[in-house]
Amino acid sequence: MRSPRGGGLAAERRAFREGIHTQAAGLFAQGFNNAAVARALRVSVGSVQRWHRVWEHAGEQGCARRRQHPDPS
Repeated sequence: MRSPRGGGLAAERRAFREGIHTQAAGLFAQGFNNAAVARALRVSVGSVQRWHRVWEHAGEQGCARRRQHPDPS
């Protein structure tokens, strides 16, 4: 849902999404693969792959906040 200012997500939706990202980070830390994380959280594998790259680059804190894609170098 969009915010009343016309852009981005509403605060509660943003908090929900950050919670999903944090759960994913916990599963990555436990050694789950991308497909298993996607199934557990009911999201696409592509999204999980993106989050996994962020997690590898910036850890759990990187998953909990909105970030640009990690530098491929």
